[in-house]
Amino acid sequence: MIKRPRFFSSPRTFGNWTFRVFLLSFLVVLYFFLSFTFPSSSLSFTFPIGSNTMSSGSLRQLENIRKVFYYTMDRQLAGIREVALVHLPCAADSENFLSILGQRQYLKERNVSIRFESCSSTNRQPPSNVTFPKLHPMYSAVLQAATIKGEPFKLQDVVTSSNPSLSSIRHYKLRSFPINFPFFVDEEMQRSLDTLRGHPDVYLTSSRVTEDSRYARSGVGTFTFAPDSSITYFNQLSHFYQPKSLKNNVNLILSRDHEVPIAGLKAIKYPWAINFWGTELDNQITNVNTTLVKQATQLLDYAHSLITKTPYFITDKFQLHLLASYANLKHVYIINDYESEYGKYELDWLQGLHSKGNLAVAKDLYSAMLIVNSWLGNN
Repeated sequence: MIKRPRFFSSPRTFGNWTFRVFLLSFLVVLYFFLSFTFPSSSLSFTFPIGSNTMSSGSLRQLENIRKVFYYTMDRQLAGIREVALVHLPCAADSENFLSILGQRQYLKERNVSIRFESCSSTNRQPPSNVTFPKLHPMYSAVLQAATIKGEPFKLQDVVTSSNPSLSSIRHYKLRSFPINFPFFVDEEMQRSLDTLRGHPDVYLTSSRVTEDSRYARSGVGTFTFAPDSSITYFNQLSHFYQPKSLKNNVNLILSRDHEVPIAGLKAIKYPWAINFWGTELDNQITNVNTTLVKQATQLLDYAHSLITKTPYFITDKFQLHLLASYANLKHVYIINDYESEYGKYELDWLQGLHSKGNLAVAKDLYSAMLIVNSWLGNN
């Protein structure tokens, strides 16, 4: 017969009650630790189906994209309660507005407070005398909240363009969170990575990749890839829908002039209107004295008025394509540079969203106009 140790022999013994109190205290501390580290909201993903009924395949694809984003971000920012945001430049535009809104939506949902912004009210460029407040070294992060328009993200921007320098925030968890740009390593990027060698932290980059989180190791740590942050704004777009009447013009919303063969225009059987949307229009739409989020909201309102005016639209602007995909609007997206890194990332993003003819991809404007021609012919 095996005898129990005397420590557990009687419920009245001092040692037994000491053990019970210790165990209970440990479980209480563990509960609160897990509550901070893994918010309960991260466990549920609900997608409202608005007036534009989305196919189960597209809905599933968007749900998977959102789950990957939340999984990646929750893991990278576990324990973070406050952030400092660095913007380069201090402006929202038609190339980043939806991604900016998505990033703010994520921080709001996760109850992460924004302790400091380099561009609280915008002057298009951050002031030279920006200084960070004292941040808690365990519960704070510095996020790269926006990138220079038209350029891929480079860690060098964080090292040389932000103030203070990397060395003065070495004790914090530095998180690089660029939006709306693909990530790939070239010689310049590698040199940037080398300047950070020895930093013990993990750097996060947000790209257009929609497949499961991928990792790339370098001399400074691990780089994690998440889908575009705009996916978190999906449930704010249920009021977007297009008119059913085919008498409306087809809107062409373009960033630049595209060549269309004059002879080919005879094949286009519908009226169309061109809207050029570039930097000048961005400056007209946004108020330079407002915050980045208010600027992004102004751009979203303008985009809403354009893409819901007609039953179909054509665009070469990736943010409008993202917006239309989330809202289930019928459109054709022109990938300007099919063979570039940007084009490949955009094609990856489109996988699984070709359902019921609501979305098509074209290499040029003329091909896009012919696709709409075929849609009209089938109605």
